Amino acid sequence: MQKENGNNTYNNKKLIRYLHLARVNYNIHNHIKYGEYLKLASRIIKTLTNTIDILNTEIDALDIFDINLFGNNIDRVNNKLVACRTAIKEYNFFMTDKQGYLNDFIDSKIKDIRADSAFEKATKEIILYLGNEKRNCLMNENIYSFFHTRQNNIREITQEFKKARIAFLEKYIPQDKQINIQPER
Repeated sequence: MQKENGNNTYNNKKLIRYLHLARVNYNIHNHIKYGEYLKLASRIIKTLTNTIDILNTEIDALDIFDINLFGNNIDRVNNKLVACRTAIKEYNFFMTDKQGYLNDFIDSKIKDIRADSAFEKATKEIILYLGNEKRNCLMNENIYSFFHTRQNNIREITQEFKKARIAFLEKYIPQDKQINIQPER
């Protein structure tokens, strides 16, 4: 575990460095250098399997690389940062306090266990954002590949979380018996 945490910290520092160098070289139009740094960053991102690591890496990528030179996309990037943090909060809550998560679900207005949770809505928002960014950079293979790698990782963790969440909720809330609370008259 200690070695794994050490590797994660080391890889995260390398990733942050690569993203920063890619951004600097992109800003000065050094296409060869920023392409190399994005490839190195993509390799690190591809190796990630832990949901929290993937979301934290996405936060780093958004914060360091995605804000454009003119700064006119700051609000959009900030919304995606909030989405990442929302996903992390729900994931941590689900993983650490299953009973509390179940109680919150039962108390919520959403009664369909298959409806998207905050995690799923947030990650789908990020997936959509990355898809739009991919379309905007079709002519640049390095940036396209970088966004594609990030999008795939987020898509995978979204599907895994949804399966785990639904499987958990189905144990306590049978599919054929959805929660029906009638308003008092």
